[in-house]
Amino acid sequence: MITWEFVWKLIVSTSIVGTTLTAMGTLLFFAFKTWILNFFKKDLIRFEKNIKKELKETELKLSKAINLEENYYKSLLEEYKQIWSKINSLSRHLSNDFTTELESGRYKDTNDLLKPIRQYVFDIKDSTIFISKELDEAVSSILDNFLVKDINTVLHCLEKISKLDIKGDKELQELNHKINSMQTNFATKRDEIKILIQDDYKRIMKE
Repeated sequence: MITWEFVWKLIVSTSIVGTTLTAMGTLLFFAFKTWILNFFKKDLIRFEKNIKKELKETELKLSKAINLEENYYKSLLEEYKQIWSKINSLSRHLSNDFTTELESGRYKDTNDLLKPIRQYVFDIKDSTIFISKELDEAVSSILDNFLVKDINTVLHCLEKISKLDIKGDKELQELNHKINSMQTNFATKRDEIKILIQDDYKRIMKE
């Protein structure tokens, strides 16, 4: 026969067992947590080291990339300046030295007159390692066109005059006209190259 005394004993014993199980569960949880942390501690430390190493490598790569980009733009600007400086040197040669050599008559043939001009053109083309392919081709095309058309026109006129037995004012006026046209045309081509350089720089800055 079940009595109230039996019921209370059952409730008390059940409560004790539940409390004990809860306590054991808590202890097991913390023990398992500690074991897990200890088990993965070395992996976590190694993982942290790898992350730090990768971050340093990434930072170094970014730093190198930034430095390379900065150096590229510096080299590009320097190249623009060199090209422009040499074009101006060629312009001064055509305006001064070229006419001086003609007037002095010290040259042996037209090749003597053409040689320094070609050298200027070669120097300009040698200064185009960093500029874009489009700008390089445009500058080369303008300079080649100048050599073929304007310079050769003057040299052909000079050769024709040199073969004449009698040289008068008419021939001199024709030669001066050719020279003035050559100088004017080169000034125009110089302005074209200037615009091309400016446009090329603006395009690169937008990329």
